[in-house]
Amino acid sequence: MLTQLSNLGLETDGRYASATELQFLKDYLETTEMRIKGYKKIRDQESEILNQLDEYKHNWKEDACHIGERDITERTHYDMIMHLRHSAASMLIGDLDRIREGMLIWFQTIARSFGFQKQAGITFYLLQDVIKLYMTPEEVDLILPTIQLCQVVVGS
Repeated sequence: MLTQLSNLGLETDGRYASATELQFLKDYLETTEMRIKGYKKIRDQESEILNQLDEYKHNWKEDACHIGERDITERTHYDMIMHLRHSAASMLIGDLDRIREGMLIWFQTIARSFGFQKQAGITFYLLQDVIKLYMTPEEVDLILPTIQLCQVVVGS
């Protein structure tokens, strides 16, 4: 949303925006209350969400907790704290560019450097199921694009 607002300001310099150009703002405002509720749920249940995610990872058919012999559970748990917080903020402001241009590019580089893209991809895949246990379907619809973007960018 912030990116869209900035672009709108540039594109409409010296003129009024059309109804079509303002539609994204109307759509955002209609979901503001739901975004705030979803954000608060993630904030207030962060520990439970991440503990559930760790459990899902340990029960997953592929090993999402090791690189060779090294257990990366604790490291990925810490990483997911940051990702969950950034994802919640991205959902709140309705701006995927914020997370893509900030944390994701950095984390993708780290994942590639240390060779845990596969494990990260699995983690974000499982997070999509875990988050559904803590949020309403409408709230899930707002956060899933961010989590899916994380899965694609970091897990590939």
